[in-house]
Formats: sequence, structure tokens, C-alpha cells
Amino acid sequence: MREKGQSFKQTNSKRAPKLETTSPVDKKNEYWATKKKKNTPMAWPVDDTPPVQDACDSTTRLYDFVPSIQAQEIGEVLHGRDSRANGQVYIIEAELKAWVRETYLKTRGRELPGSYNHVLLTELFHHQSRRWPQIAGNHVDAVHDSIVTFVEHAVAHLKVEDHVHSEIYDGMNTKLQDNKAAAERELHQLCVDEQQHPNTFNHYYTDNVQKSRIDQTHRMLELALSEVDFDDGSGFANNVINPATVLATLQKHVTVNMDEQACSEALDGLNAYYKVALKTFVDNVCRQVIERHLLANLSDLLSPREVAGYADDELTRIAGERPDVAMKRRQWQEQLETFQAGLKDLRKDTLLRRPSGSSHASSMSPIVPALGFTGPDQPCAYNDDSHIPFASDGNAPLIRGSVEKVRGTVGRFTGIKAVRKTIIITNATASTKRLLAQEAKTLYFARHQHVVHLVHTYFQEMDDTGMKFAVIMAVSF
Repeated sequence: MREKGQSFKQTNSKRAPKLETTSPVDKKNEYWATKKKKNTPMAWPVDDTPPVQDACDSTTRLYDFVPSIQAQEIGEVLHGRDSRANGQVYIIEAELKAWVRETYLKTRGRELPGSYNHVLLTELFHHQSRRWPQIAGNHVDAVHDSIVTFVEHAVAHLKVEDHVHSEIYDGMNTKLQDNKAAAERELHQLCVDEQQHPNTFNHYYTDNVQKSRIDQTHRMLELALSEVDFDDGSGFANNVINPATVLATLQKHVTVNMDEQACSEALDGLNAYYKVALKTFVDNVCRQVIERHLLANLSDLLSPREVAGYADDELTRIAGERPDVAMKRRQWQEQLETFQAGLKDLRKDTLLRRPSGSSHASSMSPIVPALGFTGPDQPCAYNDDSHIPFASDGNAPLIRGSVEKVRGTVGRFTGIKAVRKTIIITNATASTKRLLAQEAKTLYFARHQHVVHLVHTYFQEMDDTGMKFAVIMAVSF
């Protein structure tokens, strides 16, 4: 087919076959092929719709014209099959006029011959725009899919746990689906409006009608001039045009068929109104459907105001711990409380059993040496109730002075304070020493308001009149 077209362009000797119609305009094919004019006769598809298609191009028309000569050479077009990937069907001008005439005969009423009623334009327009909902719906789906892809990529950059990521995306996707449903309802309303009788207040419609009539007049005039013979037989070109000759030529091409005249005017009206309706529909889809329902609310999917309006249970569901982690945390918390209660009971039991020297030694060994209590050994005396080898641990210097503070410097006791309280007692029994130790602890806490942990008590014989009793406490400052 391409080779045929190229051979036709190269030779330019063939004349275009005349369309089988009674219109005088049919002779324009011969004139245009001879004069190599740009306005080649066109074929016109009647079974397709404008693509809001491909980013809402409002300049795309429903009818994609192709030269009728080429259309006659393409068998696919003549047989009514799809000649493009988007499903548009092309027909030649004769078939188009036949379809308009058939619709005109079905809708004709009591109008005068040569004119048409509004029902004809309505039927023609509804037939040509019947695929608008499908094309616009496909465009809405494409925009929605692009928005969903964008949201997926945006949420993927959040540095959160997997279950939080899933909850956030599910919530946003639910809102996106609601926006799409609202957009589809809005599009349905626009399509319902297009099913009404054609109506417009745009002056572009009348401009298109007048332009179409002017173009037809120009074609008729060019056709008439092409038939004027400028050779008067004298051998010289006669450039003077006789108006009477031109008028007589035009008179030959006056349309006398009233039905054909009505169909021609209806076709011009359809072409003019379709341009206006297409631009309006495309703008409405873009602004009222796409922007209003799909794009305008995009920033509100996870805005601070939206998050602030969440209830506590919603926040817990979205960003809270997983149920298994929460259960383990509760179990560990219960175990911690149980261990703390047991430790507290053990400490109380230890305080009640302080007369036993072995217990004092065991409690003193991990704490006192870590606090840095060292000093020279001194001879010590013990009574029957105490078996504390404090001198061998280097703690004899602690009996000097009244109250002193020592800073811990090693291990886990770094920064913890230790104090010594020295009390002179006479004829002290084990029970008396325990009471004095507790009194010293309480007294120090009352004066200094620091947490006190009783570490050790011991005493040393001073002279015949009494003994020196000492209390060692670990204090948190």
C-alpha cells in the first residue's frame, strides 16, 4: 500500500476517483489532484472518541481525517476494521454522508425541507461521544495507578518496623480507594450531563459553523474558477475574468436535493459542536475529577492534623508493639516485680539475722573492698555475738572519727558513697548493737536525705569501760 501511495505521488498522473454522490463538491478531487492543493478530500471515522486519552489532549478530535484517495487504497478502512491500535475506525466521506442521511431520515419531523431539527444533532453527537466514559475512565485509572505507585515509593522510605509500615500503607491505600470512588462518581455525573441535549454558550461554536460555511464557499469558488477557460483562441492568455461566467459556473453546482442540503448543514453543526464539547469535557475531567478528587487530597493522607485526630486504639494499632512483643514485655515485667519483691524480703531477713558474723562478712566482701576501704591491720577484740574478721580485710581505720565519706572508684560501685558512723557503747549486747545500727541508718537518712543501704556493723574493745561500735553504710548521693 505504501508503494502504491509513493508511485501515485511520483507520477501524479492518476486522477482521484470521484465519490459517488450528487454533491457538486465531489469534483474538487479532480481539481485538487491537478493543482496539488493541500486540502485533499478527507475520510472521517465515525466510531471513535477523543482520548482524554494520553494526558487529556484537548486538541485531539474525535474524527481523524485521512485523504479519501488513501482510504480507498486501504482495504482495512473500506471494510470497517480497526486501522489503529486505539480502535479508531476510518471511513470515507461518502460513507459518512450516507450514515448522516440515514440518521436524518430516522429523526425527521415536521421541519421544512432543507433544514434539520435538534434531534438529528443530538443523535449524531451521542453516537460519536458514546465512548467518552470508557476513555475517561481509563484515564482516571491510569492516574490513580500512578498515585498509588508514588505513595508506595514514599512509604517505602519510612524507617519503621514492618508491621508499622504495613499499617500506614493500608490506611493510606484505603483513603486512595475512597478518592478513586469519589472521582468515578464525579465522572459519572459528567457523562450523564453529556447525554442531555447539546447546549453551549460558547461563541466558539458559531465561529466554527461560520468558518465551515466560508470554507465551503471557497471550495465552490475554486471549483468554479477551475472550470473557466482563460484561452480565447487568439493564442494569448486572457487574464480577465467575466463575473457572469463565474456566476453561471456556480449556478451549475447549486444543490437542489433538500435532504442532502440538510445533512450537509447537520454535519457542519456536528463538527462545530463536537470541538466545543470535547474541550469542555476534557477540562471538566481534568479539574473536577482528577484534580479535585485524586490530587487535591493527596497531602492529607498522612498529615499532622490527620494523625492528631487518631484515637488511642488507632495509634496503638498502627504504631504500637506487636501482640507477641507486648505479651513478652508483660511477662518480663511480672517476673521483674516478682524478683524485686523476693529481693526485698531477702534483705529484710538479712537485717534480722545480722548477729551472725558470717552473714556480715559475706555481705561486706563484695561492697566494702570495691569502695576502696583499705588500711593497716590493728589488733581487735570480739565478743561472743560477733565473728567479724574486719581487721584482716583492712578496715580497722574506719573506727576513727565521727562520720566520713569515701568515694567508690572501681567496678560497678563507681560514684557510690560510703559513710561510717562511730558510736561509743557500754556493755552492748547483740540486740543492742542491731538497734544502734538501725538508729544510725535512720539518723543519717533524716539528716542528709540520701538513700542508705546498711552494709556492715562491727565493734572493737577500747578499754575497761566500753567498746567502740561502728556502722558502715553505702549511700547514693
